[in-house]
Amino acid sequence: MSKIEIIKSWYPDEIISDEEALEIYDRLLQFFFVLYQEDKAI
Repeated sequence: MSKIEIIKSWYPDEIISDEEALEIYDRLLQFFFVLYQEDKAI
């Protein structure tokens, strides 16, 4: 399953374009990276 398919599976009632799914994926990746960096700073 590709990352686009995974993101789209979270929104079964909505039609999400591949670009929107990639944008959501990128935002989540950045969010988790920030959390990871904060965890390492403690």
